[in-house]
Amino acid sequence: MTETTINIQANELTIDDKKYEIDKLEPKQRYLVSQLKDIEGKIAVSKMQVDQHQMARATCANLLIESTKEKK
Repeated sequence: MTETTINIQANELTIDDKKYEIDKLEPKQRYLVSQLKDIEGKIAVSKMQVDQHQMARATCANLLIESTKEKK
């Protein structure tokens, strides 16, 4: 089973290679497009935050490891 692909670019929505002009969609459909854009933005921010947290964790772990080596 293949997954449905949705792509939103400027004023165009593509669902499985079929293109739609967002301005010509029904109000509920435009609302859902807006929701998808917002969710995609939040996912991107969340991924960046995870990356930042992983880098911070690695830095803290390295500092701890180095501090234990200094005491030997």
